[in-house]
Amino acid sequence: MADELEQIEIGFEERLEEINNWLRKKGYEKYKEARSLAEEESREDPETDPFKSKYKARKILSDLKAELVPLLDDQIPSEKAKILTAALDYQIGQNYIETEELSTGEELIKSCINTLVEYRLDQRNSSIYLHALNELGILWSKRGDSEKALGFLQDAERLYHSYTKEKGSCCPYDIHELFYPEDNFLSDDERERAFSATFTHTLYYLAQVNAALGHSRKGAMYCHTTLHRQLETKWYDPVDWAVNCATLSQYYITQENYMLARHCLACSSCVFSEAEETATVEAVSDNDSQEERERKERIPQRKADISRCWSKYCLDVLRTSRDRCVQELTSPDQNDEEQKTEQVTSDDRARNEESTEEGDTREPLRFESLEVTSLEQSVPDHLIKSYDEARVLFLEGQKWLNISKQFYVLDGHVTNHVEIIQDLSQLYKLLSFFDEDFDRRCKMHKRRVDMLSEVLIELNPQHYLLVCRQLMFEIAEAYSDMADLKIAIVEESGGRPTAHSVKKINALINQSIKFFKSFIDSMKNKGALPETFAEDTVRPALVAHFYVARLYSKLICFDKHLKVDNLKRSLEIYQYLVKYCDSHPGVSDTAFKQEIGVSREMAQLLPFKMDKLLTSES
Repeated sequence: MADELEQIEIGFEERLEEINNWLRKKGYEKYKEARSLAEEESREDPETDPFKSKYKARKILSDLKAELVPLLDDQIPSEKAKILTAALDYQIGQNYIETEELSTGEELIKSCINTLVEYRLDQRNSSIYLHALNELGILWSKRGDSEKALGFLQDAERLYHSYTKEKGSCCPYDIHELFYPEDNFLSDDERERAFSATFTHTLYYLAQVNAALGHSRKGAMYCHTTLHRQLETKWYDPVDWAVNCATLSQYYITQENYMLARHCLACSSCVFSEAEETATVEAVSDNDSQEERERKERIPQRKADISRCWSKYCLDVLRTSRDRCVQELTSPDQNDEEQKTEQVTSDDRARNEESTEEGDTREPLRFESLEVTSLEQSVPDHLIKSYDEARVLFLEGQKWLNISKQFYVLDGHVTNHVEIIQDLSQLYKLLSFFDEDFDRRCKMHKRRVDMLSEVLIELNPQHYLLVCRQLMFEIAEAYSDMADLKIAIVEESGGRPTAHSVKKINALINQSIKFFKSFIDSMKNKGALPETFAEDTVRPALVAHFYVARLYSKLICFDKHLKVDNLKRSLEIYQYLVKYCDSHPGVSDTAFKQEIGVSREMAQLLPFKMDKLLTSES
């Protein structure tokens, strides 16, 4: 028995020496050549043969694997040969995925995982195993199966924490290190940085997959942790980091956590400004390839994107502040301001605790290594009530949108350009809410009309029908708001409206009716409206009719017959709305719930009002 064990031990030693000799004579150099082909020379491959170098790399790696097969003797199995084979399976599998042969690549990476599962906490293998799990998570995410992707990425997260807990400072080999000569092994610090960077990628993918699954809070938590780790290790692309941090701010905005949203935006601008200073922004030429064009546009485009995130912050604080003010006016029994402030603080604290409750990814919520105080102080991080505070948010939002507009010009970026103009319009609309000067508010709405009309004129409705509809509707609303303000000015004066005032008010009302009708007419097919509006257009279509009906009744007429004619137009529209909702019962319960009650009431009252007008004395 002892002799047999001795022979097996000798066999192991001989097999191990055989593998080491193979590595020294051939393995190291051939693997190095394959890496050079895949990672460097492939960048220069022609468009007609984009995977030329990767195919060559695959051939070398496959040959290396074939040479290892005889060393996988069943009677005297070599652990090192198994590990090297699994490592090659991963590299070849990744090669297949990069060359768009996904199924074959997946099978090879699964083979790697199956081989290494019993060695997954081995110093030589944990990094490879983590990479393999990440790769499968990414693969299934791209296939649209986020649930399956999440499973692989959660396995990767557990592996990392298990290894660091059990092995402590004994850092795993780098993914390529098995094919390095021993005198060229990495230091412990280099290994730790590489392993940590791979896990940071795991967290990044977990953020993407959780977001795709609708797990917004978890997605934001993983994103925040990823950004924090990247900043600490300094292993990140500053432009990508800045964009991701600005994007994260948009989640905090939806939670009304303006303190963290503002902090993320300030950090994004801080990091991006450093990248912008060192970048050479070259002019884009018509002769550039698509890849070259994208590279040159990267800095200005990302600057525009980050600026839009800032503007969304300003818009949301203004909008939410307005809504809260309206709520307070309509619900006077609400708690006083001190209680509300306390509740907001409590909510923020709860969110902070919620964001750090995952013990495995606990990180500070602020990026303390960045000094961003001045950027943060440019806008408030709380709901506002005064015109002065609203104006600060307006001016900042306007500034950021104008920066975005420099890149997203109408010629070539129609959708983005129009959205920027619409956001500018909303800034004016929201600022007007906080302004008590009616004349100044009218001018703000006039500015909205001008900027929206300027864009509408440039668009072809055949190509941009939905965008044109949005613009027509908003222009109509702005004219209606102006008319209401002019009426309010007359009523505030307490006197009879002058001929000039009447002419102005009626002109504004007619302009509003004109654009609402243009919006409605855009939905006609062969001159007639559809019997049933599409789900995404039913509310705006009915609301547009509703507004037109109300506008006709607001026209100021001293001739009772003209007044009756206008009321008839209103009545016809209200009757149409009642008839539509009666024949589409679900609509009045959802899309048109608030307005249908008024429409039914007016359809009953207006005939009596018209009779009264006609029978009254002149």
